[in-house]
Amino acid sequence: MRDVVGAHQESVMRSLFVVVFPCLVACGDKDDRDSSGTATTSEDCSLDVRTSVLVDVSAASGEDLSSVATVTYTVDGTESECSELFDVGFGCGAELEGDFILRASAEGYEDAEDTVTVEADDCHVITQSVSLVLEPAASP
Repeated sequence: MRDVVGAHQESVMRSLFVVVFPCLVACGDKDDRDSSGTATTSEDCSLDVRTSVLVDVSAASGEDLSSVATVTYTVDGTESECSELFDVGFGCGAELEGDFILRASAEGYEDAEDTVTVEADDCHVITQSVSLVLEPAASP
């Protein structure tokens, strides 16, 4: 009976070696850094999701319009609505790269628009910040 158990254990160990060893080789060295100390492998990347663009919306008078404004963005021809963030304004896109067209609107104000390009490093997008200033709408 011991020979059967021993053979089974040896078989399991070989299977683990076949599966685990290639993964260890593919993962690379955790100390892969360039001369400035910056990580050069994805092993040092975090699992958090970065916002592509942070948008602040205000009136020309300086009044914060975040609570009454709507902000949208377009990337590659697809328009989406930005999410209102607590005390930060709006977040547009999540780990999304590309050329963003940002538009803000609020009742009683002219719409405002700006563009920004979002790029990424080895791990995440590099968050961009944009301020959109709305001018009062002309009286009829």
